[in-house]
Amino acid sequence: MTHNTVEMNFDGHIINLAVDTASYKSYLVYGGWYESLYGPGSCKYLISGCYFCPLNDPCDLDSLLSRKVYKVRYGDGEVVRYVNRKVNLVITEREITNLEIGLVVWSSRVERNIQPFAMLGLSLPNPGANEETKAPSFLKQLVRTGAIPYLTIAVHVSKFSLGLNGRLVLGEPVVEAKDATLFPLTRPSWRNGTIVVSACAAKVRSPSSREQVAELTNSQGCIDVVVDTCADATVVPDKVFSMIWAAVEVEFGRDRVDGTGGAPSVKSRKLAAYVDAKGWIWFRKSVIERLPVIIIQAHAASSFELHLSEHVQVCDGKWCKLLVLNQVNINITSDVFVLGRPFFVEHDVYIDLDNGIIGLMAPESLVVKEIVSPESWKKHKLPHCRKTGARCSGVFGCL
Repeated sequence: MTHNTVEMNFDGHIINLAVDTASYKSYLVYGGWYESLYGPGSCKYLISGCYFCPLNDPCDLDSLLSRKVYKVRYGDGEVVRYVNRKVNLVITEREITNLEIGLVVWSSRVERNIQPFAMLGLSLPNPGANEETKAPSFLKQLVRTGAIPYLTIAVHVSKFSLGLNGRLVLGEPVVEAKDATLFPLTRPSWRNGTIVVSACAAKVRSPSSREQVAELTNSQGCIDVVVDTCADATVVPDKVFSMIWAAVEVEFGRDRVDGTGGAPSVKSRKLAAYVDAKGWIWFRKSVIERLPVIIIQAHAASSFELHLSEHVQVCDGKWCKLLVLNQVNINITSDVFVLGRPFFVEHDVYIDLDNGIIGLMAPESLVVKEIVSPESWKKHKLPHCRKTGARCSGVFGCL
């Protein structure tokens, strides 16, 4: 796994797929659609790479659009339209034939001249929801063909730099992870195909104190905790975000922080932290090791910690952004945690979808963290499309 993607060979085309543990939808960018917009040969500049149908089983954009077109909308507002088609996947020396996967025939990203990408969804659709017709499970198909023995996922991160870098292992028995702390998985009602851990409480403390600042419990039941390799940042409930800021005030003193969301004087040597107009918390680089700790309590006997010092990767000079978002900023109404990529720096993660458990354990070795600039971060997150010819007009350009 490099920069959060894995490389796979579909009918001779090398595709880099973004790994997504919070979705079950998998798809490739269809080259005929992409090159109809950006010109012949433009696929060679697409980071994910494009898929074209083989000569012995041809297709074109017209024939694909005559099929049932499905739509998926993500939390950030992005929309992808795709059709399902059978392809062949080569793994090591074995070819898996008639694997059904989506082919992207439109993405809202191109409206901003931003590259679409291929996706490898590793979750499972809800049983009985008829979702297998819309997006057949990639993992289930691998098990069905004998390519892997179990519906399991293991993520081992060795480097955190513009995404996760390390090993993605499919089909490995979770029981081999003897030192892992295990938690049961459940399915939330608010999103099909997402598998979560149910937490009974969340606590926040200052790193210099073992005492908690405050505690969140859900009077209506459990708090959903999603583990998401495709999320750049960790999302926390509104109250937990307030608890984080309260812990920051305790650690540094209210006279050294600014939570107004205005334009503080970042040149002031006294200032240690501030909240910007978009709701991101910024810390002076010299105080990163003093960031709060979140404790998520799954049940009375088991909990795990999130050290927010591990949730810092983007720094602009002397200031660094905390990759933690308030859920209200992404229009999630219920209390929910989305544990994004920084979470995998602290924990090796084992997901057993056969038995409905997730295991967490300390990384096998020290994870290398690389600080990047806001410019590098934006270029990686929002790469521009590159045109090689006149952009086509007509219905295909505005589906």
